[in-house]
Amino acid sequence: MNCDDTIKCIERFVNHDLTSREMEGFLDHVEECSACYEELEIYYTVAVTMNYLEKNVDGNYNIPLRLKEHLSQERQRLQRQKIFRYCIAVLLGILGACLIWFLFSMHIPVVQIFMQFGAQLFSVIE
Repeated sequence: MNCDDTIKCIERFVNHDLTSREMEGFLDHVEECSACYEELEIYYTVAVTMNYLEKNVDGNYNIPLRLKEHLSQERQRLQRQKIFRYCIAVLLGILGACLIWFLFSMHIPVVQIFMQFGAQLFSVIE
């Protein structure tokens, strides 16, 4: 993600409207680019302050620290999503392998026919 894309995503970041892929690019860029981080900090400060004023609530007024915590939480959320997706992929792979093993061990003719068709198709492609 470049600076222009990052600046366009700041409002969506504050409003929690970024997809996981956008969030990852946004976080990577903001961590490396001090100009974009500064722009984010300004917008975030204004948005949080306006929110406090609208709701007339007390809160953590150390907004730069709050922004860092927010960025850290989003990074952790993305990491948890990656781990979850990896676990699901491994689980599906294991289940698929078990299903194939089960079908072959039962000697189901449909599977054998499918395998023969696949072998013939593969030999034609070569």
